[in-house]
Parts: sequence; C-alpha cells; structure tokens
Amino acid sequence: VLEAVARDLTGALDARLSLDGEVDKKPAKGGLKAAKQVSGGWRLDDVDVGIGSVGIKGAAALDAAGLASGRVTLAAADLDDLSALALQKLAGRLDADLVLDARDGRQGVALDAKGSGIRAASAAIDRLDGKARIADAGSRPVVDADIAIDRASLAGEVFSKIRLAAKGTPAGSDVTLNADAHGFNLSGAGRLVPSEPLRLDLAAFE
Repeated sequence: VLEAVARDLTGALDARLSLDGEVDKKPAKGGLKAAKQVSGGWRLDDVDVGIGSVGIKGAAALDAAGLASGRVTLAAADLDDLSALALQKLAGRLDADLVLDARDGRQGVALDAKGSGIRAASAAIDRLDGKARIADAGSRPVVDADIAIDRASLAGEVFSKIRLAAKGTPAGSDVTLNADAHGFNLSGAGRLVPSEPLRLDLAAFE
C-alpha cells in the first residue's frame, strides 16, 4: 500500500509518502518527506525505504540554482529483491554511499561503492571496490578516483581485471585505465581538461 499525504498543492508543497506492503512477496516498508522550498528548489527528508534485503536511507536538497546536497546510502544484501521493479533478473550484493555538496556554489559529488556477485542483464561483476570524488562537477570537473573490478563480463568481453584511477588538479585530471581480458590487455592514459567544452587528451592507448 502506497499512501500520500500532501499540503499546499499549489504553493509550498509539503508531502509525506509511506509504503507498507509487498513486492514480489518481499516485505516493502518505509517512507519519505518531500517539500518545495519557498526560496526555490526541493528537499527530501527522512528517506527510509526497505524492500526485502535492500534498504535506501538519507536526505537531500536541490536549491534554486539546481545544486544538490545531502547523503543517500544503499545497502543491498541481495539485488534479486529488486528484480520485480527492474523488470529483469538482478543478483549480487551492493553497498553504496553517495554524498552531494554545493559549497561555494559548485557541485561536489563523492561516491563509495562495494559489491560482489553482481548480475544485471548480460553484465556481470564478481567484485567491485570503488571510490570517486568530483569537484565542480557541473562546470569545471576535477576528478579523483580509484576503481577496482575483478572478473567481469561487460559488452560481450570477459575481463579478469579492470583498474581505473584518476588524480585531479584545477589544471586537469590525469586518468589511467588498465584492463586484462581473454586474449588481450588494454592500457590507456590521458588528461581530462576542464575546458569549454570538456576535453580528454589521450597520452597513451594500447
């Protein structure tokens, strides 16, 4: 059962949604509060939704300039509990932590994710461990990242190992990619330059 209670529909909308029922015979419970701000933008508070072994919690805000702030976490012991909503078979464990900030009028993004045995459609990842930080994502992005993927099947290719790293400065973000696949190895390096438009200068690709 999905229930909504709302006030001031034509003005500063304030609504609370609650869920209590089942999704594909898995318990589905939780709720959230959404409010339109007088100064512009929106707020999401008290986000706490659980479907089977999957839980999403957090709060976030979008200001009048379109900048987001807040934190949302995902804890999924078995992604199969979301298969009915995704309309495809899912599997695996995934934990993610997304933090957004709008300091000095610039969009910041930080994402940490760990997973194992992930399956979705024709893609599969046995192990995922990644961290990414992006400063000024909406204008002049500076990227720091460290992503490790082991034993993956992506785009019809089987990889034993994929490593992506980035180190950012205001002048540019140096990116390296290394991947080991059946029958070949892929190695690349370049710089993501925060120009208009955004530019990727390749230094090596083999």
